[in-house]
Amino acid sequence: MVYALSESGYGDGYEVSLHAGKFVRDGELSVNRSVRAKGDPRKPTRYMNDEDLQVCKLYHDALKSRYSYRRELNLEGAEGGWLLGEMVATGRAYFFDENGGSFLIERGEKLDPVLGWVDGEGGMVAPGVNGFEGKDVGVLATAPHFVMVRKGGVMKLRELARGAVSVEVLKHWLEGPKLDAKMVGGVYEDLKKKRERGVKVPLPRSEA
Repeated sequence: MVYALSESGYGDGYEVSLHAGKFVRDGELSVNRSVRAKGDPRKPTRYMNDEDLQVCKLYHDALKSRYSYRRELNLEGAEGGWLLGEMVATGRAYFFDENGGSFLIERGEKLDPVLGWVDGEGGMVAPGVNGFEGKDVGVLATAPHFVMVRKGGVMKLRELARGAVSVEVLKHWLEGPKLDAKMVGGVYEDLKKKRERGVKVPLPRSEA
């Protein structure tokens, strides 16, 4: 059984789907992404083991509680956080990107987010967190709050430290546009003034 996490095709966030997969040469994963597995814990199939029974039960209980007719489940709240943790613990949770790539999801250390800038080409900088550019970071609306950080061929699942920047602010920041490095100081001052007026905006480092 393979547990897949991908960007939701029905709005914002991430969704889980179940697949039957197998490992072929050199440990490479082979899975038909277009074919979903039911993963019914009451009628386990040959590609399910005892570990899968608990994960699949959580998955189906969540589907039932949301009256979903689809086999993809949006990850959100405490229910989503619990399911995500159980999925990753199996060692068979993967992130499927829109280009057909698959990346193993592993637990990483907690992240105390520091908003800042990541150097790009031609004197441009991009919004980032702890040195990672926004395009390599996924923010999940689960409880506890997690981010996924792409590093090489692996996605590191990192819990946000308590009292850190909110998920909403972090997501808003990472989705921001690239800009000329010379504009960073001005952007910082503008955001700082908004924060002083009580507006909930991200406040990155003042320098690129």
